[in-house]
Amino acid sequence: MIDMSNTNHCAPSAQPVHVHQLAPRQCGIVVRVEAPDSDLERLMAMGVCGGRTVELVRVGDPLILKVYGTRVGVSARLAANILVTPCPPRDCPLDPAGATP
Repeated sequence: MIDMSNTNHCAPSAQPVHVHQLAPRQCGIVVRVEAPDSDLERLMAMGVCGGRTVELVRVGDPLILKVYGTRVGVSARLAANILVTPCPPRDCPLDPAGATP
């Protein structure tokens, strides 16, 4: 398990939620991945790890996340292990409207 609870950059007061609980097109900072080692390695290989900003593109099975500009499909089983701190609109580092010049 990777715990990044002290590295929230979006909304320090927000409570972590499972990634599938984000609204479509909302992003969040991964704070914890609670998965067995083999699944943890698979998620890390896709770029889903503590401290990383992810955007929920589509809910379902597979769930679609955007990580570093790339869309990745994550099974519902794996997604249930990913906890994120939701970014409020305009505070998301992936939202160009919220980016600072």
